[in-house]
Amino acid sequence: TYMTIDVFVKQLCEHCGIDPETLSVTVDDSEELITVNIQIPEEDSGRFIGFHGETLESIQRVLRVIFAKEYPEKKLVVNINQYRE
Repeated sequence: TYMTIDVFVKQLCEHCGIDPETLSVTVDDSEELITVNIQIPEEDSGRFIGFHGETLESIQRVLRVIFAKEYPEKKLVVNINQYRE
């Protein structure tokens, strides 16, 4: 079965203890870039972003590997609570 990026991210966050009612995932798919924006409660953001963004980078890497066949030509960027801004 085919799983979309937003469904995968939602399930990942829920599996890690995020209440689905407090979770928002949006995927912006442009010509060269897929941006996955995740909004979670502020008290949970530290463990999802990690020290200097290490956990965030790991989540991004996992998504790139999993969805590489669906989006071979596109760059994928994950952002949690606007951390990258």
